[in-house]
Amino acid sequence: GLPSDSMERALKALTRAGIGVRRWWGGGLHRHEAFEHFPRVPLPVTETLVAAQLGLPCWTDLPDEAISRICSILTEAVTAA
Repeated sequence: GLPSDSMERALKALTRAGIGVRRWWGGGLHRHEAFEHFPRVPLPVTETLVAAQLGLPCWTDLPDEAISRICSILTEAVTAA
């Protein structure tokens, strides 16, 4: 995962570039409505991991050029001061 400041820069840069990205798992699967009948307990490790994950485009026909563009934008965003 990425530190939160790098994550936010990456998310904004990719979104500005028109690349579909999303935060996976919402606040964690334990917060999903399908599991609402289970007791809610703090899961700090899950919450830390969720905050550090970013869903990037991925499919079998994703062109190499698109992968290179995504990687370039990510690299620039996470290495920015």
